[in-house]
Amino acid sequence: LLMEFRLRIAKFKDNLSSWKIRFVCYLLLCFQTISVFADQPRQVKIPVADIIEHGIFEAGTSFFFGRDNDFSRRETILDFDFGLFNWIEIGINHQKTLRIGDESALLGHLKLQLLKEQDLSPHLSIGVKDLNNIKKHRSMFLSFSKKLNLPKMHIVGVHFGIGNDHYGMESSTGLFGGFEKEFSSRIAPGDFSLVLQFDRRGVSGSLLHTADTGLQTMVGSELLNNGGQVRFLAKIAFTNKSLVKRIEETQRLAKQAARLVGQGKSGKN
Repeated sequence: LLMEFRLRIAKFKDNLSSWKIRFVCYLLLCFQTISVFADQPRQVKIPVADIIEHGIFEAGTSFFFGRDNDFSRRETILDFDFGLFNWIEIGINHQKTLRIGDESALLGHLKLQLLKEQDLSPHLSIGVKDLNNIKKHRSMFLSFSKKLNLPKMHIVGVHFGIGNDHYGMESSTGLFGGFEKEFSSRIAPGDFSLVLQFDRRGVSGSLLHTADTGLQTMVGSELLNNGGQVRFLAKIAFTNKSLVKRIEETQRLAKQAARLVGQGKSGKN
């Protein structure tokens, strides 16, 4: 039985790569079946090359408020993102816009990491936004992310990439980029992140707080259409990253304790 179990494990490892490929193809097929009801106002949110770790998810709700020359606009976005195998990130969001009509859309996104950050090399990822609407939007992108140690600012994250449609014009590519600085504060426990981003629509700035429990809150603003429109945003979300880390640490300590107990018993014998 033990030999048979080992053979099955070896066969599973051999087939793992092909299983990953089939899994990705299955996801692409699923996303193609998701319906899109209407075009939505685009949020200034660039795709960073970092990938959510395997088994980690982020779920949240974003609210946008603003006023332009024609009408008041309110937009709500429900996000759910999760990571697989430490090189695949999948996102699903539901957008709802209240304006002259009531519009909503359910969209899927896919990102694959080609290169992990190491020494001088950055994170490198490719992906598609609005995957189920690819024939109309064709929002494909290539993104780079790198942590730099700058004087007086210490460690900062820099993001840069190219893409079309969502990030550029319909018939050409455009550039997008961003800057991220993490820091801690005595005001509240947890981690703070100052995020600045830009793409063809405009620029955005936001402040994100992640509590030790995994609760995330964010406030910010966007300057769109060459300064002709200002939107304010607020977001509340949850990630299980800190919970998973605590579980892994508890398991590590339990294994270490069991090993010490075993060593103590063997020493007595």
